Amino acid sequence: MNRLSFLLAGSCALVAVSAFGCSGAPAPTASTLAGSVAQASFPKAVSAIIVKSDSGKTSTVAVGADGRFSVTLEKGASYQLFLGADGKSIPIVLKSDQARLQTQVHVKSGAAHLNIGSVRYWGGASTSEAKVVAGPTTGAKSCVGGVFANSSQPCASGTSSAVCGEGDDEESDGDGEHSGEHSGEHSDEQGADCVDGLDATTKQPCDGGPAANPTDADAASEVGVPELNTPGDLGCGEGGDDGEEAD
Repeated sequence: MNRLSFLLAGSCALVAVSAFGCSGAPAPTASTLAGSVAQASFPKAVSAIIVKSDSGKTSTVAVGADGRFSVTLEKGASYQLFLGADGKSIPIVLKSDQARLQTQVHVKSGAAHLNIGSVRYWGGASTSEAKVVAGPTTGAKSCVGGVFANSSQPCASGTSSAVCGEGDDEESDGDGEHSGEHSGEHSDEQGADCVDGLDATTKQPCDGGPAANPTDADAASEVGVPELNTPGDLGCGEGGDDGEEAD
């Protein structure tokens, strides 16, 4: 190869790296959220999950024979997940701290893999004051194995940690893939006095209160409750910092 051909080949290689990165492929534009449906806890088997974006677009994801599911979520949008083919009757509570049942997660960037563990059925509280809440303990109650001790009420014991990179999110089993402190750290990072209709310190209604959050679930209605909450935003790298780099 003469010198001119060598220089041209080197230039083309540099252009390819600039356009596609060192891996030779474009950076991922989507993240994934995985979990499993605790079929025995539901009145009837769940065969599908409906994914709805904040733009109104919907898609259907099949639930495997073993109850497992994995949904792909494009960055730059917020999403809700509904159990069942009708796509509206049983929402999954993706974040249940701050005494709220939030059913929406925002995806900041691609390449994040999150596992929320086993999703259990909750038929609704008998009073509007009853809540499904996050945290290893709530008053005298302890959240063990996805349910409050000595009850059938499901709960989330913390916040799941995303894995960043091309790793297989199915390897993360939800159990142990969280930190009880992580949820609190994320709330502190919000830095706002009024967060999603609640005062960040006192948790009292502000700017319209929870009524200003139409994507919240009603505690008196049917919901699916995962073992682990999602972080406020899902993503990796510059677009999000909620995850850990895959080995």
